[in-house]
Amino acid sequence: MFTFSLPVVFYCAQDYFISAYKGLKSKLLNIDVPIALGVTVLFLRSTAEIVLDIGTGFFDSLSGLVFFLLLGKFFQQKRTVSYRLKEITNLISL
Repeated sequence: MFTFSLPVVFYCAQDYFISAYKGLKSKLLNIDVPIALGVTVLFLRSTAEIVLDIGTGFFDSLSGLVFFLLLGKFFQQKRTVSYRLKEITNLISL
């Protein structure tokens, strides 16, 4: 599971890490800071469990968390685009 979680953390969740870094750099706490922190802590704890042979890790939960976060972001962007298109059509019809 560790191998399969690497692309999830370092590719799929990279937008959250970049946004959190930019927010912290400009001294602003945005919603992506706790998300990036949670993903990082979950990944590090699961890796430590695997390396120390304490448990099986939570890589499946990590992948599910990132999946549902990305799904929510997708629907939010889809709704924003729909709302803006509706505003544009209202302006054109005037």
